[in-house]
Amino acid sequence: MSLKDFLHKHLAFLRKPERYTQLKEFQIFEGLNNRELNVLDALLYQREYSKGETLYEKGFPVELVYLILSGEVQLQETQQSFGAGQVFDLGSLFSSDKRPDTAIAVEDTEVLALSHSDFNDLINKNRGLGVKVLKNICIQLSHLTHDRPC
Repeated sequence: MSLKDFLHKHLAFLRKPERYTQLKEFQIFEGLNNRELNVLDALLYQREYSKGETLYEKGFPVELVYLILSGEVQLQETQQSFGAGQVFDLGSLFSSDKRPDTAIAVEDTEVLALSHSDFNDLINKNRGLGVKVLKNICIQLSHLTHDRPC
């Protein structure tokens, strides 16, 4: 690998300040530096849903956790809503069960999605970063179980 290729690959995080600002809005990425955010960003899929569009249906296999950049998503069975800056189906990172709800975009919505398998690879290949994210997830789940805002 040439020096130019090496620098291009390893310093890509210097060119993405807007994206990192978006990622830092999510509590599960709190305290991560730009290099770590760059590693995560490479694993995220960006998708837009129109108002009324289904993100997934009840009974489908769990594959992705969603981070909402803009818009709103509602889980049909529980009527629970999630908006910008929130993560929903966080537990799906640790489970491969079937979806208990159908998720519908209540308005035009933009999300980032992280797959279950990519998250596991992250933890196994980049343990320091994985520990930071897992710690943040534990804090968020603790707040949710104790009915405190995240």
